Amino acid sequence: MFKNDVFELIRQSAYHYGVPKLAAKMGLAPGTLYNKLNNDEGCSHHKLTLQDFIAILGITGDTAALQGLAGLFDYAVFPLPQMEQMGDDALLDMVNQVYVQGGRAHTVMAEALADGQVSEEEYSAYDLECRQWVAAIVALRRRFKNMVVIVDERRSA
Repeated sequence: MFKNDVFELIRQSAYHYGVPKLAAKMGLAPGTLYNKLNNDEGCSHHKLTLQDFIAILGITGDTAALQGLAGLFDYAVFPLPQMEQMGDDALLDMVNQVYVQGGRAHTVMAEALADGQVSEEEYSAYDLECRQWVAAIVALRRRFKNMVVIVDERRSA
């Protein structure tokens, strides 16, 4: 992933959503947004800002550019479940999901290694399973953290 790839992802997101509609929601003239989405080095004004980047992600709901940006620095982005919709009884289901996702990742890896060579497609499938596995772990961690009860030591004394 290169810097220009991230710009291309955000541009695609904006074009897919509709630049005029997106510009209106961002409080910009459509021409200004078109200029900001043009990654031509010759254009010295109307550059995409971090505020624009965040607005485009928030309005379109497309996180491909965020994932691309994270990948540029060897990081990963994982969606987290909405915890307020989840009861305590869902904790066991989340633990089970961690093991299910881990099993899927191991199965895909074993299948890829069966012939002694790993193709790009096999690696992509494995990478996807690993990301889903890590997402399950992060979601479980977040849910468990939400169960922490703050104890006021002054009251218990």
